[in-house]
Amino acid sequence: MKTRLCALTLVVPLIIGAPRCAAGEAVSPEAQLDISAVTQLLDVLDLLVRKNPDHKTTIIQLSQMPRDSAESELQRLAQKNGDDPELKSAIDSLLSSPAYKLYYKQFRNVTPEIHRKVLCALPYWGINSPADIGGTLRELCLNLDSVRSWVTTVVSRIDLNKSQRVALQWLPPGDYPMPPIRFLYDGNGGAFANDGDVGFDLYGSILGSRAPAARFANLAGLDVNQIELIIAHELQHIYAARYLYPPGRTYTTWQDKWTDRLTRTIVSEGVAMQCNVGPDMRRSLMEDTTIVRYWISQFNEKVAAMRNNNITEPQISAWYDSSLQDVPRQLLVGYWKRVTHDQDSVTFMQRYIGDRPAMTYTLGWWMLGRILRRDGNREKVIDLLSDPSAIFKAYNETIPADTPLRVEF
Repeated sequence: MKTRLCALTLVVPLIIGAPRCAAGEAVSPEAQLDISAVTQLLDVLDLLVRKNPDHKTTIIQLSQMPRDSAESELQRLAQKNGDDPELKSAIDSLLSSPAYKLYYKQFRNVTPEIHRKVLCALPYWGINSPADIGGTLRELCLNLDSVRSWVTTVVSRIDLNKSQRVALQWLPPGDYPMPPIRFLYDGNGGAFANDGDVGFDLYGSILGSRAPAARFANLAGLDVNQIELIIAHELQHIYAARYLYPPGRTYTTWQDKWTDRLTRTIVSEGVAMQCNVGPDMRRSLMEDTTIVRYWISQFNEKVAAMRNNNITEPQISAWYDSSLQDVPRQLLVGYWKRVTHDQDSVTFMQRYIGDRPAMTYTLGWWMLGRILRRDGNREKVIDLLSDPSAIFKAYNETIPADTPLRVEF
């Protein structure tokens, strides 16, 4: 069996005995962790700092200038950085790396042009940008050495055997080669699977949930277990795609296509989350019955509207997009108001925004949790990968008929 090869900064062999899939066939004996995009980013930021040696003094001066004058000067400084041949070459190399190519396939809200503007404004200004990428990278400029050391150290400690073993527990027997794991750092997303590779945002998945004042404290002491289990989640997505999304699927109407999409996504996220959802805030959010009832009612309402031709495809698309970002954010605020006041709302939102209860995640975790609780049989869950629509009947059998938690499918 061959592992996909690519040019990587760090290649980590799986030195613990390679796990075997249920069919008894050995999986790939080595795997690759690509940290090149992070090290290149750190190099770009270091170069920006060195090219602008008076930036600390300049920042103070800018703070004392009229707003229009300060903005004009900031634009001049950004243009100077953008025109510097060495900086331009370094940024071009970073944004054309395999990790960033994967990034742009996954996210529509950030383009290379946005990243370039953010970088050229540094180290002076964290310009307004999606997910506050500008602020995140400006903060990183102040902590380059500690993060550089941590990235190298943490990657050397990751046990991909463990990640793969966890993922294989939620898959049928088969041949599952290890894909590249590409690390990034900007906070626009967490971890994701796309085009057969894993993308892993170290800020979005790990550091962003730490309090700003202590974000870079004791980085060496961070437990890699969280990273390993997040990787397991994404590996499960990659490996399960052959069952969940077989070629040749056809639809007679857009309603059928969207219903199928929602169903498969709920199953996909629900199964993958068996790899890495522990007894923490994310689990609490996805088991909060107020949140669950809301999403079930929304799901029932939209499926009924599609069947009765009472909704258009653009409306369903807009609703689905809001179910991943805006509405989960509102639900997170509501949860804070109802359940916890152990910290102020701003701190709570900063810490748990990555755990916001999106619909497909919430329903996937909740439904599969009820099925597993009743049957105690992971094989039934694994079977859903090949027959996703069976989830609703299996789930409804676990709850009383006269409850608003039933799915009308």
